[in-house]
Amino acid sequence: MDTSTKYYELKTKIEKDLTILNQKLEKHQNSFEKNKSNWGYVGDLEYISKKISEITSFIS
Repeated sequence: MDTSTKYYELKTKIEKDLTILNQKLEKHQNSFEKNKSNWGYVGDLEYISKKISEITSFIS
């Protein structure tokens, strides 16, 4: 396998993972809407937000 093939394979996987993340965020929000006093949902998003910030800083 050459670098181009692997690069585009991984890029496609990341794009699919981002689509799945958005779907899961919608489900997460629906659960939150039923229990807005549960800080666990906020903690989940804070953790995810930090990880995404690490990734965006890394790829810059």
